[in-house]
Amino acid sequence: MPPKRRTKKTKKKTKKSAEKKKNEGTLEDFIVEVSKVMEAQAEENPQVARLHERLHPLFQEITDHIFQFIEAADEKREEEKIEDIIAYGEKSLLPLIEFIRQLKKQEEESTEP
Repeated sequence: MPPKRRTKKTKKKTKKSAEKKKNEGTLEDFIVEVSKVMEAQAEENPQVARLHERLHPLFQEITDHIFQFIEAADEKREEEKIEDIIAYGEKSLLPLIEFIRQLKKQEEESTEP
């Protein structure tokens, strides 16, 4: 029995499969390259560094603790939230500053004629 001839459809699948194998490592390479670019941008511009920090999930996590502190019903809960925020060390500074900035902005908007 003669071997089966490959059809156009089979050739396309084989080509796609080869391309997929070729591109498998490129996602990791892409992530590494993006990280390098982001680090370079952050070194060049402090505002970009702060933007990257705001986009990090830790920023939202700390912000959540800040809001829980504000909404705390008693002093014990306040102290717990203060300790949670302090535990983040310097990482808690930007979320705290942003929170104060928002309060300041709301105050300015409420006093406008």
